[in-house]
Amino acid sequence: MADPSKALDALTQWQSEIRQQIVNEIGNAVLKALHKIGFQPEADEPHVIRKTRQRKPRKRRAKATGFRPGTDMARVFHVIQQHPGNKGFQIQAMLAMSGTVVHERTMRTCLNRLKAKGYIEQREKAWFPTEEHKA
Repeated sequence: MADPSKALDALTQWQSEIRQQIVNEIGNAVLKALHKIGFQPEADEPHVIRKTRQRKPRKRRAKATGFRPGTDMARVFHVIQQHPGNKGFQIQAMLAMSGTVVHERTMRTCLNRLKAKGYIEQREKAWFPTEEHKA
């Protein structure tokens, strides 16, 4: 039978080798991560981490000016410019007489968006173009 003290010594040595391998692997992973963020161990001040490179901000879409010609919103706005002081159903009727069919839901959406963008305003339940957008 094998000597239990030799087996215990071998087990202890194996455990310490495995621990050392784990510590080395973790240390290498940490060094890789530090290198990625700018740590340079060869620098004069090894404890200073330089700033990472600044990313350029994404190009943002330009703020929309006006609206697309030929859309229902443009048609509604032009009717309000030409005939100010009409209610929504009257504007819809004028568009229908000119041959343009605009559904009620679309009409409400157009009026609300034009109002939110500052093209039109509502006074006494009638729609008028704002001062800067009068014809």
